[in-house]
Amino acid sequence: MNKILDYINGAILAVLFILVVITVICRLILSIAVPWTEMLIQACFVLIAFVGAASLMKDESHISITTLTTRLGLIPQKVCLCVARLFVLWFLVIFALGAWETTIINWNVMLPTSTWMKIGYVYLVMLLSSLCMIFYTGVNFFNEFRKNKKTSAKQAGSMI
Repeated sequence: MNKILDYINGAILAVLFILVVITVICRLILSIAVPWTEMLIQACFVLIAFVGAASLMKDESHISITTLTTRLGLIPQKVCLCVARLFVLWFLVIFALGAWETTIINWNVMLPTSTWMKIGYVYLVMLLSSLCMIFYTGVNFFNEFRKNKKTSAKQAGSMI
């Protein structure tokens, strides 16, 4: 699924590039204002941020400050990691619920410059990306426990 998110992000980036080129050509060369491209550029920017965030969550590649946790022992590090993941899950659930409500409210609201594009679509992407982030955080949380069980089993086997 991570590759799919990367391909989606690449496609959004390509669309974003094309829209920026169209905007620059229309403004500077043709002296025509094309407001719909600006709205779509903003939507693409939001899309790329949230789809990228979901993609980074799988590998836990988000920015993290580990100054304190690296000085702790192995067990306190694991405890801090579990607590941090629980806080992230709590935040993401609240975020997903808010994105759901906002998607429902804005589903029929159209962009002022593009009648075919609805604001609800942008909020839907926020909802879907938050659900992906919840999934990946949960998978990483349970993989950590599974890894600890395997490590404990290996250590018990080496003691015999």
